[in-house]
Amino acid sequence: VQNSKLTLNPDGSLSVTVSSDTSGREIVARNTGWISEKFDEQEESVKIVTEQYGDITSGFVFWGQRYSLERQTGSYDISIEDNTVRVQTPQSGDHLSFLLNQTREAVREAVTTIVDSMCATHKLRVEQISIRNQQTKWASCSSGHTLNFNLRSAFLPYDHLRYLVAH
Repeated sequence: VQNSKLTLNPDGSLSVTVSSDTSGREIVARNTGWISEKFDEQEESVKIVTEQYGDITSGFVFWGQRYSLERQTGSYDISIEDNTVRVQTPQSGDHLSFLLNQTREAVREAVTTIVDSMCATHKLRVEQISIRNQQTKWASCSSGHTLNFNLRSAFLPYDHLRYLVAH
């Protein structure tokens, strides 16, 4: 690491990245004003969103629909009933990674279905479809006929996903 980096995460925690010859405590101490300012901005943003949309921390959105999340211990399984997603894993710490992997496969299946239909209609060719946890892009394509989609596209309504694939 050449340059130190401070990141205020969405959950309010602070990530500090420093080189081996730099003190993280020193970086934090020198930047307490910036950290405080960013934390206040984040709290204000959460307040505005909560006033407009209600409690956004009690669930998540999948294919444009809001769900609550229920975690259970048992054999690997995901079920959806009403507006509740139940994620069951043998160990309590595995719920998030299992849900992310299943979400990645759901996005891949949905995108593949849309791509296959569009390729047949427009006589196009796609070699590979990749689902990644991208930071800045919804999707991209390569000259080698590879399509890359952001894992977060699972939050979009299905019609928006179809639009994303088309473009």
